[in-house]
Amino acid sequence: MACLRISAYIPDMMNPDGLCLSVIMVLHNSGEALSNSVTVLAEELKQLQKSNPSYQSEALFVDNASDSINSSESAETINRHLQQGRMITLVNNVGFGAGCNVGAREARGEYLLFLNPDVILDSGAILELIKTLKKKDNAWAASGRMRNADGSFQATCRELPTKLNIFGSRGSTLSALLGSKSVGYTLPDYQTTTEVPATAATALMIKREVFAKLGGFDERFFMFMEDTDISAEIEAQGGKIYFCPQAGALHYWGAGSQASASKRSRWHHLSVWRYYRKRLPGFFSNAVLPLALLTNFIISACVSALKGNK
Repeated sequence: MACLRISAYIPDMMNPDGLCLSVIMVLHNSGEALSNSVTVLAEELKQLQKSNPSYQSEALFVDNASDSINSSESAETINRHLQQGRMITLVNNVGFGAGCNVGAREARGEYLLFLNPDVILDSGAILELIKTLKKKDNAWAASGRMRNADGSFQATCRELPTKLNIFGSRGSTLSALLGSKSVGYTLPDYQTTTEVPATAATALMIKREVFAKLGGFDERFFMFMEDTDISAEIEAQGGKIYFCPQAGALHYWGAGSQASASKRSRWHHLSVWRYYRKRLPGFFSNAVLPLALLTNFIISACVSALKGNK
């Protein structure tokens, strides 16, 4: 059964139960990644409350139809490390955005932190995101600075998609051949808190009242592009998104789910097409882009298969 949009469930009010923060994490056979993430998250929430006793928090884990072993192990991990953690188990895998909406419907905090299970937060990261939303002008959302396993910068902020820069997006064959600088899509690292057009939901904090106003993530995006879409909606409604480099974290990209690379690629290409049909309707999105995406998908699959055979 499909989930309804979040606006039907969350009233447009702030912090009805006195909580400062609700962490929302969507799981799907997340395995060991979850254990590492939750251990650090538990310490972060303790430090957050020590910094300010009024910063009470909760953590909601939406299990997106994991297999029985993974689901049981996830519940055990959460119970062991997080007293304020709560598991919400779904019978069907409704997708990332819809899973986030399920968690948000149950959330009671003034701020919502959408966090991937393969993210290990740096000390003080959550507090920095809260400070950003409190202090920055018209701040509706804020995201942290992600690093790869080797410590290098992982770009998660980007320009909003256009008819040109899509060919420089992550996973684009043209971008791989020419370099993404040729069309400019992903944004560079910044040393200070900076306003950005769009950001990933890897570690995304958003005001609860804002999320309700926006209607949550669009559930037509099963996986990928739901964060870009909500970023576009924030801009359309006059809000601002900030990149906060002080809120650091390690992101083991792809480790939070056992979904295959081919499935991820298929979801990504379909979500890009759906985004353009929604946000940039017309001949390009209905005729030109599908052909380009299909070509890119086939080439990417062939390259991946060749690499796997080596």
